[in-house]
Amino acid sequence: MLAWLAALVLASPPALEQRLIVVSWDGAADWAVDRLLAEGHMPNLARWAAGGTVAQHTVPVFPTKTPVCHASLWTGAWPTEHGIVGGANPVLPKAEHTILESRRAFDANLIRAEPFYISAAKAGKRVVVLSATHQYPPKRWTDELAALGKKDRFVGFSGFESGIAPSRVVTEPGAFAFADARFKVEAFDDPADPTVGFDAVRLHVARPSGDKQVLVRPKGANGEAQGWAGPIRVASGDRQGDTHVRLFSLDPASGKMLLYVRAAADFGSTEQGAELEAYRKAARGFHDFPWGLYEGGSFGTTLMKEGPGTAEDRLLEVLRFDLEHLRRTSRYAWHRWKPDVMMHYSYITDSAGVWVGMMDPKGPRYDAALAARAWSVYARVFAMHDLWVGDLLKLADAQTNLVLVSDHGMAPVHWNFRANHALEAAGLVARSADGSVYLARTRAMVPPWSGNMVVVNTTDRLGGIVAPEDKPFVVAEARRALLNAADPVRGIRVVERVWDPKVHTHLGLGGDGGDLYFDLADGYDALAGFGEGLVEPILPRGSGANIYWGERRDTHAILYAHGPAFPKGASLGPMRFVDVMPTVCAALGFPPPRNATGHAVRLPGR
Repeated sequence: MLAWLAALVLASPPALEQRLIVVSWDGAADWAVDRLLAEGHMPNLARWAAGGTVAQHTVPVFPTKTPVCHASLWTGAWPTEHGIVGGANPVLPKAEHTILESRRAFDANLIRAEPFYISAAKAGKRVVVLSATHQYPPKRWTDELAALGKKDRFVGFSGFESGIAPSRVVTEPGAFAFADARFKVEAFDDPADPTVGFDAVRLHVARPSGDKQVLVRPKGANGEAQGWAGPIRVASGDRQGDTHVRLFSLDPASGKMLLYVRAAADFGSTEQGAELEAYRKAARGFHDFPWGLYEGGSFGTTLMKEGPGTAEDRLLEVLRFDLEHLRRTSRYAWHRWKPDVMMHYSYITDSAGVWVGMMDPKGPRYDAALAARAWSVYARVFAMHDLWVGDLLKLADAQTNLVLVSDHGMAPVHWNFRANHALEAAGLVARSADGSVYLARTRAMVPPWSGNMVVVNTTDRLGGIVAPEDKPFVVAEARRALLNAADPVRGIRVVERVWDPKVHTHLGLGGDGGDLYFDLADGYDALAGFGEGLVEPILPRGSGANIYWGERRDTHAILYAHGPAFPKGASLGPMRFVDVMPTVCAALGFPPPRNATGHAVRLPGR
């Protein structure tokens, strides 16, 4: 209710009907974007910032995990209010499920507060969500909108849940299955090419929908989205999607190669038939997820292992091609549906955190020369995204406002910390001979849905053993165990602070989440499960993580707003996540998220 009143007070009646594009860059840290702008890597975002309003930084909710933070951004509500509590969510009701069960936390059916884009659709705005948390599966929202006679106000797409086949690297001639297709790969000597020996690769693609032949030639990575062949349509059941292939190298003598085959996925959508197929063709594929192949060495020796940079060049070209689908779908949807609100998202900026550990001068394996190279690669990822920013600026007319946010920052980490070992040593967790958790003797544990909280195994849960009156004593035991946990090699206390949601009621903690939350010393990541021990080094040179308390500098996120609703050259102080969308909606004269408890911040000069 407070957010609704604030919107009425602070919103100036717009001279023109306002439109809005919201983009989220996962894991885009405020500290990193500040440096990237200062060094000139993002000229389009610099122009966006100079012509609009910028928050000093935004403060994520806790735990600082993607589904939790996005839920608070989009709803203007705390985790206890919207019900998304970790990297995954517990399975409810408690009486029917154990503490060991979890489910995907991005599901639209889990969120208890209404995202702003649904509030906008219910208010009659034309909303197109190309990618955003908690909009899929869309039936919940389309049913609610249909009951109001506004089902046509919402168009949604999501490819994360509709995978068809994962990406792969092919290193020699042969055959393999890919979804419903069978690829046969042949290296050959093209008489028309002056290269002596193998100089091209032919792919025979056998499919129920009809066979296809594709010819590719080797081309070194150059950072551009060129040299790709496709699309090649494949299917799995009723899902259809496109893959593309890229030949990075081919040995003329042996025929050994590095042929990359993109992942294929379909789109779950409110749209079907011809409308969905038109979007598939416009997108030409969904996100690719090449990070496991990269870190495993499939692109060559990585920077973490002091490679020459070839692996990173290849990865960056794969990412650049991936980013093209974001740019294409943005342009297509803006012109096709002419929405009042359009939303999109990139996961790539978060995954690029894999290099952040290398940049940390406090890291145990720090090398200044490698750190400089790691920053250069990291900057190139954001420079690619700046091309997308340029596209959005071109799309925007006199009525259009652009808002760029991120869900959390990115901190360097060098050790994994598994608090369950500390709880086990304190007698709170018990395990069977095979290493699995023995619930009949487990009083509290770090649950599968988040690495930095403890949940008491109370009798209201299936398999629970702790009576309600004993819960405070178990929480106290867990607190002592956490605060006494020490790195066996470094000798330092790993847990820096602990919060009890019943005491720290203003933080939005608790609910179906944890009974105790904890933050760690610099350099440690918090994981559930048991792994190899209490503390494990992250080899070879650390990584990046979103694990820490939102008030820490490396956890801060971003807010950049541009357009007629936002004063030019204006700066806002630090903003809480729950205040972001109430502020944006108030500036545009849009209804705020229906269940928001955050407040609209007054813009300078307004």
